[in-house]
Amino acid sequence: MLWFKKSFLGLSLLFMSSCAFKPLYSSYEGDVVERLASIKVSQIEGRLGQVMRNALVQKLTPLGNPRNPHYILDISLRFSDRDLGVAKDATTTRTEVVLSVHYTLKDAKTGKVLHQASETESSDYNILTTSYYSNIVSKNNAQEGTVELVANLIKLSISSYLSNPTVE
Repeated sequence: MLWFKKSFLGLSLLFMSSCAFKPLYSSYEGDVVERLASIKVSQIEGRLGQVMRNALVQKLTPLGNPRNPHYILDISLRFSDRDLGVAKDATTTRTEVVLSVHYTLKDAKTGKVLHQASETESSDYNILTTSYYSNIVSKNNAQEGTVELVANLIKLSISSYLSNPTVE
């Protein structure tokens, strides 16, 4: 039985190496981390736009915006609320916040659109009838958590695009 496990492990490694699998952040020609660091994140309107921009700068370019960027990342975002739970007296007891983001990665020199995509994520929170302040805090936490999640998805999408060897 032990020989079977070792054989299975050996065959798995053999097949994994033959499928052109490569880690996204490994060192190879056209290093993704260096390409990410050369992205300038444009200003985004509104308070949550600021939160999104700060999250992206922290994830993509932790040393701040580059002096000579190769890429420009433009983002537009839109939040909407939707009532999920309604009590018998027609008051809302649970709300969902939905964040829709469209982003475009452009060449900094030519302005040519290289990659664009959209992400939509949601989060929900309870609405208490006894505390107005806790409702505001809950909504802000749901929005900021959704922004953080979408920032991670944007980083992953752009990293995947930039890891393509044909991208210059």
